[in-house]
Amino acid sequence: MKKVHGRAGHDAARRSHSEAFDQALDDALAQASSGFDKGTHKVKIEFRAEMEVTNPGRIQSYVVSISSDDDPPDS
Repeated sequence: MKKVHGRAGHDAARRSHSEAFDQALDDALAQASSGFDKGTHKVKIEFRAEMEVTNPGRIQSYVVSISSDDDPPDS
């Protein structure tokens, strides 16, 4: 199974968390375009954040992972 990860640092969220996730998704898609064979693929996209718990806490980085979810070939 192929898997690529896109990241954005906490500074990417100056306006909103969704913009930081957008940046991480763009990074992951750019990597996927060279990491996957040409053609149509079923993929799984995971969004997650790494956070530091303090008062107040903050998100350290935003991560988007794209992995292959293609059905196995018929036997």
